[in-house]
Amino acid sequence: GDGDRTLLIVDDNARFAKTLASEFRDRGYQVSRAADMASLQSQADLDVDYAIVDLRLGADSGLDAIQIILRHSPKAKVVV
Repeated sequence: GDGDRTLLIVDDNARFAKTLASEFRDRGYQVSRAADMASLQSQADLDVDYAIVDLRLGADSGLDAIQIILRHSPKAKVVV
């Protein structure tokens, strides 16, 4: 099979991201989280199937985050 589906959550609201992450883990996803551009760029493996991105990441823009994700995962489905 194609293994677990992977999901990346990029959101600076930790409580929201944590709740969302556990919801998707319950559905069988492998979930990783990033709170900002720095933590996103420090993630070694950005090859994901899905990404949920908050467009307002403190001082950063979610649009920049989406570009990074799609560079690593051209087939990723991104939800904002």
